[in-house]
Amino acid sequence: TELGEYFLTNFRAGLANIAGVKDIRGKGLMIGIQLERDCGELVKQGLAKGILINVTAGNVIRLLPPLVITQQQADQIITTVIDLIRDFLYAILNCFLHYIIIHNIPISYWDNFFRANRKP
Repeated sequence: TELGEYFLTNFRAGLANIAGVKDIRGKGLMIGIQLERDCGELVKQGLAKGILINVTAGNVIRLLPPLVITQQQADQIITTVIDLIRDFLYAILNCFLHYIIIHNIPISYWDNFFRANRKP
């Protein structure tokens, strides 16, 4: 559907450069955003923001908006979900960086670690 494509286009644009987002896919108005890690806690965070989301397979955010949704409502969902995902993934990065600083671990150690463990 046209609105389904609108969702996908805006999610892809809004999450394009966010590390940790693995895939964004959809069929009609059923949207899936796959992250690289488990994200079940986003269900509760979404409810707190007034958005009902579901997490499947542990790391796929599934959105099933009603068929009678307006574009203004779609924009609100898109903005809220993008903010939720960004905040969630950046919080993980901040914890990681805090750990490195507290334990005085050289960045070169992690650079070598990530290069050696990179997925093909």
